[in-house]
Amino acid sequence: MANPWCRLWADMPNDPKWRTIARVSRQRIGDVMAVYVHLMVCASNADERGQTHSFVCEDVATALDLEEENVTAILSAMQGRVLNGERLAGWEKRQPLREDGSAERGKEYRERQKAEKERLKAEGEQNQTQPNAQKRPDTDKDTDTEEKITTKAKSRAEANATATRLPADWAASAEDIEFCKTERPELIPAQTEQRFRDYWIAQPGVKGRKADWPATWRNWVRNERAPHGAAAGRPAKFDPTAFVNRGRPQPGSPT
Repeated sequence: MANPWCRLWADMPNDPKWRTIARVSRQRIGDVMAVYVHLMVCASNADERGQTHSFVCEDVATALDLEEENVTAILSAMQGRVLNGERLAGWEKRQPLREDGSAERGKEYRERQKAEKERLKAEGEQNQTQPNAQKRPDTDKDTDTEEKITTKAKSRAEANATATRLPADWAASAEDIEFCKTERPELIPAQTEQRFRDYWIAQPGVKGRKADWPATWRNWVRNERAPHGAAAGRPAKFDPTAFVNRGRPQPGSPT
């Protein structure tokens, strides 16, 4: 069987009545409050709750290490303030009935817990029955990738179908030569043409096939390495020492 309960009101520790009772009884405030707590326990355990018939000053004095006359003085000062005869004032307002609905509250709590478990279980089962819905984005992504690969392969196949090899007697056209002179004036068109022809004729298999040889020529010209020195059409590198010593006789030369 559960122990009976009694309740304190929120501002009980700071209630100014304790100071008044302590002053009238000439006792300490802490002793006054301790005696009142014993009164509340006594009233809570009484057959008629709120009554303090079973309160014994001698027992309370022993429990609190006080003199019996001190407890009696406190009880006397409490009369009309927190004690009306043998009944605590305000008991009905502050204390609930013995059957305060704790069983009903416990039952409601258990029902809420049960409902919450059932809800979580239902959500888990629903998530397990829809695994494919979560994987659809990945499936769509894989499909897009496959389509891109197929399109790229198709384009490459079409390009290979129209590609041809460079004829063995290929020669740069007038437009090709003009492009070389305009784009890379430092190049020698005849040498560039010869290197281009020799390179691509020597390439085996698919690597030697191109769909657009004029475009291949233009890219070759753009990427061609320039010849070295003035023979390539570029001025010789400036030599400051030679410039300063120009016109001067060199050592060992006849004066």
